[in-house]
Amino acid sequence: IQSSSGNDSQHSGSGNIQSSSGNDIQHPDSGNIQIPGDDGGVTPHVHSGQHTNGGIQPPGIDTIEQPVSTSQMATGNLSVTDRESCYVTLVTCPSIEVAKTLSRGVVENKLAACVNIVPQVISIFEWEGKIEEEQELLMIIKSSNSKLKILANYIDKNHPYDVPEVISMKIEDGSTSYLDWIRKTCSPTT
Repeated sequence: IQSSSGNDSQHSGSGNIQSSSGNDIQHPDSGNIQIPGDDGGVTPHVHSGQHTNGGIQPPGIDTIEQPVSTSQMATGNLSVTDRESCYVTLVTCPSIEVAKTLSRGVVENKLAACVNIVPQVISIFEWEGKIEEEQELLMIIKSSNSKLKILANYIDKNHPYDVPEVISMKIEDGSTSYLDWIRKTCSPTT
């Protein structure tokens, strides 16, 4: 085994790797492993992930994106492996009245579980060949992937702007109970 600095390490075949300094490094794999070291030596390779199908699943990654059936959503029987993803969608608005109206509409129609309205956002943008600056509000919408297209259509139809901002980002990690609440709230049966 060779570290990124070029120093040799010994592998005993028993799951232990010995660095050039003589320290044992526990590793369940056998074979050639590159172990980076920024000090010219071998840095212990530590991982707390689980081996799955020949690869390592990083810690905290306990869901695999799978299609969710309507019956699973209707009954609330979502296992760890078939939960649908949650998203944050950003929408800017010209006034508190517009933001509240849109927010209530998306929550009442189960297109989102929650909307935060952030006041006093300054937006600088190009519109029709001019640089514009406007004071706006920002809606932070928490929803699920099955609702994204309907949510975007709802905003497009009910927003006063010709081209409303509707930008969605997948939530990679967060409180399991909060993300489950988003999924359940956006479910067709709740």
